[in-house]
Amino acid sequence: ILIQSKEIVEEAKTVSTKHDERDAIFLTEATEINLEQIDFGKLAQRTSKNQKVLDMAIMMVDQHTKSMTELNALANKKSISLPTTLGEEKQEEYRQLKSKSEKEFNDAYCQKMVSKHKLAIEKFEKAFNECKDPDIKAWISATIPTLKAQLNHALMCEKNR
Repeated sequence: ILIQSKEIVEEAKTVSTKHDERDAIFLTEATEINLEQIDFGKLAQRTSKNQKVLDMAIMMVDQHTKSMTELNALANKKSISLPTTLGEEKQEEYRQLKSKSEKEFNDAYCQKMVSKHKLAIEKFEKAFNECKDPDIKAWISATIPTLKAQLNHALMCEKNR
């Protein structure tokens, strides 16, 4: 019976570690999403003269900065280290976007905001269903409606730029 109990405890630790690891991976991905939206939004503010694009960029920077603050507090509480800069792939996307003319930039930025927010919503909804940590789950639940509102704003920007 003692051996069986040890096996059950080890199995529970493995399951718990997998969930903890998944949660940490999700928080890292959420951080990368926020960092990307902040950096791309700041680039849009410097590059575009289109008011709809500027309004969206300001909103993205403001809301993703707020999200990043919440995310950092949550990660600190869970002792999870988060990245502070964009990964190489996102930096390359940034460089490509930065190299475009204003008209090309506006089109590409709005399209990116639509596609990036669709992907973000998918990731957040999947993480919500898989997450076991109640604090992380609550943050995800509170963040999804903001991402959906941002997607709607991006869709309008894409149609009306």
